[in-house]
Amino acid sequence: MRRLLIEMLNLTVDGLGLGNANYRFQGVAFWNSSGSLTDVAVNNITDTPFSGAQHGTGVYAYNNIPGTYDVDLTRVDVAGYQKGGIVHSGGLNADLVDCVTTGAGPTAVTAQNGIQLWGGSGGTISGCAVSGNMYTGTGWAATGILLISAGTVAIDNSVVTDNAPGVYCQETNATANGLTVNNVNPASGNGLYHGRQPVGGEAKALSNENPPRLSGVSTTTRRETRFTFGCYNSRTTTSRAG
Repeated sequence: MRRLLIEMLNLTVDGLGLGNANYRFQGVAFWNSSGSLTDVAVNNITDTPFSGAQHGTGVYAYNNIPGTYDVDLTRVDVAGYQKGGIVHSGGLNADLVDCVTTGAGPTAVTAQNGIQLWGGSGGTISGCAVSGNMYTGTGWAATGILLISAGTVAIDNSVVTDNAPGVYCQETNATANGLTVNNVNPASGNGLYHGRQPVGGEAKALSNENPPRLSGVSTTTRRETRFTFGCYNSRTTTSRAG
């Protein structure tokens, strides 16, 4: 969808696993557009069989023309994606409310991300549930919520379960208020991970307004003392978010 204001509601989008011949396989995509999805289900945006090809996103929003773009998702349920559940990039304003993303669970096939904001996109992730993004291979990491070079992001009253790591924050201003992180993969050891700071920029931290509740999360002695909930710096692990 390009240069439009689109509103979609009460809809099911099923990719039927037909991504093999379509590198840009996405369930719903916004390009240089504003819009909203309400009460929408997006399923099976994958190859057949499920593969490590880096495509297959449930809801994707991107802009490469300057302007103000707002893409709002309310009660959007994404399951059966190959790479990303919900991905916003390019300076968008995102408001994700009561959304659910469900990954494939533990897998060595690909490193999935449940919700990803990057490339200047910012906004609010509120009342969302993210689960099942756990990579068992080496060199990369799946992530429940991935924030890389994003704008300002607020994570409110959300639950992140069975991911590794739970939340990965790098070069992003972010706050977490009422966040619960459950059952992080012990191999990664990170409930919340804070990566490197932008070159020449101010220090940016995932701040802790209301301490996240962690369960099943392993810790290390190199935890950043300012992050009481297990948020680590870039020297703590060699895993990279995929």
